[in-house]
Amino acid sequence: NDTGIDVRSGQTIYFEAQGQVRWGRDRRDGPAGERNSPANPNRPMGNRNAAALIGKIGSGNDMFFIGDEIGPIRVRSAGRLYLGVNDDVLADNSGNFRVVVYY
Repeated sequence: NDTGIDVRSGQTIYFEAQGQVRWGRDRRDGPAGERNSPANPNRPMGNRNAAALIGKIGSGNDMFFIGDEIGPIRVRSAGRLYLGVNDDVLADNSGNFRVVVYY
């Protein structure tokens, strides 16, 4: 999802996220995603929690894990900030995360 926010290389940003997404049958999680979820190379970030909040800068593959952390994240590249869910099948998802970005 396009946040409408452009960031600079090296900029520090903070996130405050809440809400839940249903990402599969009997699976509902908050921004931290599924705790102890097994690795899945089909997810955007295969070794991170399934259904967690993730971010990306620009159209490349510069993705980073956000989860429910509120600490600073220093971005490596410049461009548009996108937020998403770390899931490989988005068609069955519902719900949302409400995210406040401090930059």
